[in-house]
Amino acid sequence: MIAPDLRQLAYEGAPSNKMYGFDVEPRFFDLSFDFYNDRSSFQGKLLEADIFKSQSPLKDLEGQMDIIWCAKFMHLFNRDTQIAVAARLIKLLKPAPGTMFVGSQNGFPVDYEVPLSTGGQYSRVKGFWLGSKEGMEKLWKEVSDETGTKWEVDVRLLDLRTLGMHQDDGSEDKRRTGYNLQWTCTRVDGKHALMSKMKRAFGMDGRS
Repeated sequence: MIAPDLRQLAYEGAPSNKMYGFDVEPRFFDLSFDFYNDRSSFQGKLLEADIFKSQSPLKDLEGQMDIIWCAKFMHLFNRDTQIAVAARLIKLLKPAPGTMFVGSQNGFPVDYEVPLSTGGQYSRVKGFWLGSKEGMEKLWKEVSDETGTKWEVDVRLLDLRTLGMHQDDGSEDKRRTGYNLQWTCTRVDGKHALMSKMKRAFGMDGRS
């Protein structure tokens, strides 16, 4: 991860000292500073962290984020693991309505699970799931149920061929990888929403 999205945000004027990124391979961080030549100007914090480990630098960020941007990551895993990854990342968000989990990954017109047989450092990867629009909506319903949170979910599937962004040579690999699944999940429950409901219930919201 050389964090191009964080650099784009910083270029557009977003304060980089409010940004965090993480990867299991910290050598990407130095590469990113060399590539963008911004070691003295980019103030974002890049952390070595493994999302599958309960004790990591991510623990200190729980409940602090307003927006999570998750690109080209969750599709590396099967469906069950994608649910677990989403549930873990949700913990980083503030427990308030309006926080957002935004993502982009490979998708497919119908849900498509591809089993893999790997070993060594990749032994945790059992396969990967390419979700459809409807499949991702169902996945987030399960994430919501598992985490006790509620989300407004907007999903779209783009055929990259129609945008001139994918060259299809007829191979199975090209057939599978010609779609981009994008989603925006906005939290609609949380601490502040609960307080508002309580105030309305007890007539403390200033309404007559």
